[in-house]
Amino acid sequence: MSETIILELIKTALTVATTIIAGVISIKLGKLHRQINSRMDQLLSESKKSAHAEGKVEEKHEEEIRKQNI
Repeated sequence: MSETIILELIKTALTVATTIIAGVISIKLGKLHRQINSRMDQLLSESKKSAHAEGKVEEKHEEEIRKQNI
C-alpha cells in the first residue's frame, strides 16, 4: 500500500473513533442530566411538603395565641 492510502486509513480511523467517543460522551451526559433533574424534582417535592407542614404548624400556633387573647 502506498503512503497516501495508509494516511487516509489512519485519518478515517481517527474520525470514526472521534465520532464514537463523542457519541458515548453525549449518551453519558444525557443520563447524568436526567439523573440530576430527577434529584432536583425530588428535592423540590420534599421542600414543598416541608414548607406546607411548617405553615400548618405556624397556623395552629397562631390560632392558639388568638384563642388565649380572647
